[in-house]
Amino acid sequence: MKTRVMSPRRICLSAIVGACLVASTPVAGQRIIGEVRLGTTVGSHTATAAGLELLPGPSLGVLLEVSLNERVGVYAGFVQTSFGCESGFCINRDVVIKGRSAAGGIALRRGWAWTRIGLLFGVVEPESEDSSSAAGFGLDGVVGVQFRVGPVIFTPGAVLRRHDGGGGANSERAASLGIDVGIAFLLRS
Repeated sequence: MKTRVMSPRRICLSAIVGACLVASTPVAGQRIIGEVRLGTTVGSHTATAAGLELLPGPSLGVLLEVSLNERVGVYAGFVQTSFGCESGFCINRDVVIKGRSAAGGIALRRGWAWTRIGLLFGVVEPESEDSSSAAGFGLDGVVGVQFRVGPVIFTPGAVLRRHDGGGGANSERAASLGIDVGIAFLLRS
């Protein structure tokens, strides 16, 4: 029997359709949060033969979270992570590693604490004119606290991401660690 593997494009399309269905279904206590996240990350990249690089780069994200109940929700959006490199093949070169990915997963909240655990789908590569990397899957994890000032919710947190290229076991991979602050608005409660 031949097994059929779904293409990454179909997986992303299915995730978007599922998120739209969840967002359009009236559920008691359902709330929708729009969030912009800004921060900084450090990391390591396999193609540069360098270890953990402590040259920070900007990190940003735009996310939409839909709560299923008071503690559990789903999120989807876009994240970009970058960091500098000065070891390995980066010696005497000004190299920036950048990961651009669609993100989605589960959001958990309890009181002032929150966490998000999910998948990434995108590219990770040294930023240069001649670089082109295949898209691949990765992991996204964020933990933090939240506090409210008027209509705005601030959500500082710690971020851990693993970005994988789409070229198989020998493709480029990067791991990044960072801190960021989210500014969230309650779009519907």
